[in-house]
Order: sequence, then structure tokens, then C-alpha cells
Amino acid sequence: VFIFGISISSYERFSHDSVCLWTGRTFRAAPYRPQTRCNQGQIGQTYRMDGCGLQDRVILVTGGARGLGRAYAERLLAEGALVALQDGGVDPEGGAPNLSVVTQAATEIGEQVLAIPGLLSDRASCQQVVDATLQHFGRLDGLIHNAGIVIWRDTLEVTEDDFAHATGINHETAFWLCQAVLGPMRDAGYGRIVLTGSAWSLNAQAGADRLTLYCLSKAAQLGL
Repeated sequence: VFIFGISISSYERFSHDSVCLWTGRTFRAAPYRPQTRCNQGQIGQTYRMDGCGLQDRVILVTGGARGLGRAYAERLLAEGALVALQDGGVDPEGGAPNLSVVTQAATEIGEQVLAIPGLLSDRASCQQVVDATLQHFGRLDGLIHNAGIVIWRDTLEVTEDDFAHATGINHETAFWLCQAVLGPMRDAGYGRIVLTGSAWSLNAQAGADRLTLYCLSKAAQLGL
């Protein structure tokens, strides 16, 4: 059984580091080299995931039109996975949605990618995204929850609306998505869930740079 996971070194860049949950070892992925096969080398050794079980796996990626999410989608597609891409096209603080962003990204990444435009704002919207994936592909093998927002506020300036917005997207949505995919995965006897966290959530001093709310909301994912 192949267990797929990705570790992130920071919110701002996709490091291409991966963790092999067979062994718990963390690897740094090498640049693409066709016909290079996966191995279980030592910590820090470069490797490719070719032939390691992602062929035809159905993976839902949230926040997948840009940045980390798009990098995930492109890598999964290169490994043979079937990708569903959700995105609301919002700005970094979760405003100004542009639902055409995900449709354009899906077209650029590959014709077989399913675009699911829309916002993840509550339990119902999370369930709708999962249902759309199941309806199109007939199953769901993995979730990469990457959607998130960063609200830059001094701790004394955070309002109730700021708090509700950040926690709603960064950790409540994570819970509702996990709940929505867990049933189908249990029924199928297979499933993998990856949540995009942040090193900032483990660093209390990051709050000094107006990131207290972000750190708090991301750290809550650790409970999942």
C-alpha cells in the first residue's frame, strides 16, 4: 500500500520535499528525470515518485489554481493521478473572488483536470466540492487541502469578523473537508489526506509580525 504525503518548509514556496510514510523519512525531490524510479534511500536523498502508486488515483486539491496548490496539481498529474481542482480565485486575505481563475488553471494544466469553481465557506460548500469530485470520477482517493488565507493584523487590531474569517477558512474548512471525504474513503477502504500547514504556526514569535491570527488558525490543523 502506497501512502502519499508532502511536507512544506514554508507557506511562501513549494519546496518539493516529500515524506515517505512507509519509513517516516523526509526526502527532497530531484528535478524531473524520466525513467528514474523511486527508492527508499537515506534522509535527504533525492528521488522521484515514478511508479509509486499515484497512477489513476483521484486527488482533490483545494486552493489549486495558483501557488502551492497548482504545484501540487501539476506534480500529481505528472505522476498519473486524476485531479479535481477547487479554487475561489480570492486575494491573500480571502476577498475579491474570481471564479474563472480555476477554470483557466485547469485548462492550462491538462484537459483531464476537473475544475470546481467556488468558495469554501462552510460545511455545505465543502460537501459540494467533494460531491462534485465523486460525481465526475466515481471515487475519491486523496485530498490535499491547500486553500487558506493570511490576514495581517496586529493582535490588538483583530476584529471579530477577522477572527471568524481566518479561523473559518484555515481550520474549520479543514475539518469539514476531512469529514466529507472520510465516509467515501472508509467505504472504499483507502484514502489519503494532506493538510497544508505552516512553519509559522509552530513559531510563537511570528505573531510579532502581525501574524498571530494566521498562526492560531493554522496551528489548529495539527489537531486533525
